[in-house]
Amino acid sequence: MVGVVLAVIGSFFSEIFDLIGKVEIKKKEEGIFMMAFLSFFLAPFWFLVLIIYRGEFLFSIASLPTFTFRLIFEIFQVYITILAISKSERSTFGFVRTLTIPLLLIVDLFLGYSLSNWQIGGIILISLALFILFLNHGVKKRGLGLVFLSALGSVVTVSLYKYNITNFNSVEAEQFVLSLLLAILFFFLTIIFEKRNPLRLIFKPALLIQAMAVGFGGTLHSLAFVFAPASVVTAAIRSGSVFWSLISGRLYFHEKKLILKITSFVLILIGMFLFL
Repeated sequence: MVGVVLAVIGSFFSEIFDLIGKVEIKKKEEGIFMMAFLSFFLAPFWFLVLIIYRGEFLFSIASLPTFTFRLIFEIFQVYITILAISKSERSTFGFVRTLTIPLLLIVDLFLGYSLSNWQIGGIILISLALFILFLNHGVKKRGLGLVFLSALGSVVTVSLYKYNITNFNSVEAEQFVLSLLLAILFFFLTIIFEKRNPLRLIFKPALLIQAMAVGFGGTLHSLAFVFAPASVVTAAIRSGSVFWSLISGRLYFHEKKLILKITSFVLILIGMFLFL
């Protein structure tokens, strides 16, 4: 239950990041690499606070092979995801990314997690909701391929993350090192390819809110994986994302087919309750 609550709250802050980023990219006030940098700018700080609070830094050398692979994959995953955010509808992004869930179920079972019949039924119901949405043209094609790739990529990154914190590293150590390296990388990529100095732009109100929101939301998401299997936490994250993106898509971008999307969301929500 704790993992689900943390995941849903974290999704709210992630939606703030995505919404502002989509608007800023459209206005050409922000680029893909700049948005990627913002997504990791404050994350190391949040995890450093946790490390200091707990008084330990648990990072095993034995995790380097899987950690390195995760780091490399995360670079491509972050780029594709942000590109998908900038091009797709908010609700489309939220709904389609739920495809990660049934795939993670297979991975969780392979890793030895035991899921009840209710939880399996919840995953099936969420998948059914997505199928109904596609069947009735509830999602637009623009950016759809990128969202699919992002959903598939999440299976790899989440599985590697869960494997590392289960067998080697603490949550805060794993995420501190990863977010710090990614922040440094995207800082230089922003300078090289977008000809902008992120540190000069970071204190613009919109960009600062972005950085704070995604930093806090990402921390909550990372901690959620400590309390529940990857498929359950990801289901909560994706369901929360659908809910918040449905609201922002309707209120800010005036997206259509609201009744169909609400119906699909209700099915997803019922599926969520089956997890509890």
